[in-house]
Amino acid sequence: MKWRFLLGLFFLYPIARILLRLRVIGRENIPKRGVIIAANHTSNFDPPLLVLATKRELYFLAKEELFNVSRFFSWLIKSFNARPLPRERFPKSLLLEIKGLLDKGKTVLLFPEGTRSRNGKLKEFKPGIGFLAQFTNAPVVPCFVKGVKDSIISLLVDRDLVKSGLRNSRAWPKIEVRFGSPVNPEGNSREFTKKLEEKIREIANESFRR
Repeated sequence: MKWRFLLGLFFLYPIARILLRLRVIGRENIPKRGVIIAANHTSNFDPPLLVLATKRELYFLAKEELFNVSRFFSWLIKSFNARPLPRERFPKSLLLEIKGLLDKGKTVLLFPEGTRSRNGKLKEFKPGIGFLAQFTNAPVVPCFVKGVKDSIISLLVDRDLVKSGLRNSRAWPKIEVRFGSPVNPEGNSREFTKKLEEKIREIANESFRR
């Protein structure tokens, strides 16, 4: 692990322990070899949260604008191996870098919705996740995160939530992260994307039933 990742984890862990109550279900479903984790996205804090939930080093893609939120936040996401992704295109160099990471047994985190859901409801998936899974031939673990959007820790890293004030936030929320069984990239990319979206919706429904 890189020293910046370890430093970021050292900084993050005690804060998360104070501000969050994290429950993880299905961590054993994540293969030890190269794998993609596909999760819903409601907060800029999702990547660091999933580092804690998986207990492993992750690599993830973030829109370029996030690197300009603040110096602290830029440092934080770089510490957790963020790669800037332009909104209009997916550079071939980035595609090859992701494949190389997976070939080395690394874990890559993706958010198939393409952006955060402001109301917490799962948005329609972008087709890129299917293309990337087929290009890399890596299994994809569906994941659903519940409860982080309204936490105070999200207010610290989401500028638009800061504007809405603290009235809806919770200091010590219950946050649940559920991992489903790996899905192999079969069929065409659009079919695979749809299948993955259905899997995550199933996990979400199960989470809200409890």
